[in-house]
Amino acid sequence: MKQETINEIIKFRDDRNWKQFHNPKDLAISISLEAAELLEVFQWSAGDVNCEEKKYKIREELFRRGVPREHWDEALSQAEVPDEAIDTFIARKLRGIEHPDRKDLKRVSDALARRGFSWNDISTALRRYGAEFEE
Repeated sequence: MKQETINEIIKFRDDRNWKQFHNPKDLAISISLEAAELLEVFQWSAGDVNCEEKKYKIREELFRRGVPREHWDEALSQAEVPDEAIDTFIARKLRGIEHPDRKDLKRVSDALARRGFSWNDISTALRRYGAEFEE
């Protein structure tokens, strides 16, 4: 993180007299609560939801929270497309396995699901590796 960004965050904190609340426990709780509010944007969405459809609501929430625009624009512009992230993950996990079997693919798909990827995105990526699924 750039020193300029750190200085802006410290100024933001100090302008609100929040330093007194910035201990490890309270920061961990606050980060969890803020993350939950961002996740609310995706609640009850279809499993294969396109993040592009949700960026407006995410921007709106970050704006409402007072996060400077340049920070959320940069963060959202760097968000990975699920296909690229999944393909990279699969390639890393299956490195050295010439013909992945059902057990290998299950292990990889479970790991992707734990990381929050939708079954639609996971199964599409695994099909590119020759996997077949009963739907």
